[in-house]
Amino acid sequence: MTSASHAAWSRVGLLRLPLGLVLAFALALSLQPATMSRYLAHQSYTQRYLLPSKESLVWLALGYREALADLIWVRGLIYYGEELQHRGAMSDFFRYAEAITALDVEFRKAYIWGASVGLYRSHGELPVDDIKQAVTLLESGYAHFAPDGLMAWELGSLLAYELSPRLEPGEEKDAVMARASEFLVEASEAGHGPPWLALVSSSNLLNLGKTQRAIDYLKRIYPTLRDPDLQEKVRQRLVSLEAHSEAEALTQSLALIEARRQATFPFVDLPLFLLLRVPPGDETND
Repeated sequence: MTSASHAAWSRVGLLRLPLGLVLAFALALSLQPATMSRYLAHQSYTQRYLLPSKESLVWLALGYREALADLIWVRGLIYYGEELQHRGAMSDFFRYAEAITALDVEFRKAYIWGASVGLYRSHGELPVDDIKQAVTLLESGYAHFAPDGLMAWELGSLLAYELSPRLEPGEEKDAVMARASEFLVEASEAGHGPPWLALVSSSNLLNLGKTQRAIDYLKRIYPTLRDPDLQEKVRQRLVSLEAHSEAEALTQSLALIEARRQATFPFVDLPLFLLLRVPPGDETND
């Protein structure tokens, strides 16, 4: 074979190479639907949690903790969808969320996602223990990112509107509402939550007997409000609370004076006792 004919065959071979690749790619595309169908046909729904403990995952990540957290997050999304589809109990949802946040403590969205999505059920009553697990998850995130207005809103609303209504009246319920109030105040001051949160937060503080705390909070939040109607409602509440606070302080002062009168000159009526100007702690023996 001459050099010219050899060169011609070489050019033909080079032309056949891309053509062969195109044909192979086309064949792969034509087989893909059938292959995917066979794969999906052999997949089955399972409620089993197939991951090792979160402590083991940290060690198995071999330094690629964030990457593994992303993969588990994808798996958690799939798990959640499957549980909704098959009306499962979602008993392992928080294990996925805890595994993700153990691997990547900076994965802020995972804390909020786990605590909010994990409480949604397509059927049945939400167990109180699940609400408490969501609170624990959010608290761990808040402890890492604080101060964080969005997490404060999520945590405060979870405590006030999900957990508290499920508890019997008593010390635990009061403690939950006290914590919720502080988180909601922080969220409101940071600009998170709905507009009505300012009035609700002040009401929560009042219910807890923290009148001065409510006044200080409303004074701080008042200049930041943009809704004229809401601003006027806050102003009216401030006026009412300050008047109430002054009246309460006066009542307490009069009660102290009366106690001093009883301890020193019980035979003297109150107006005369006030004229005597007896200093505190100055008692007269019989």
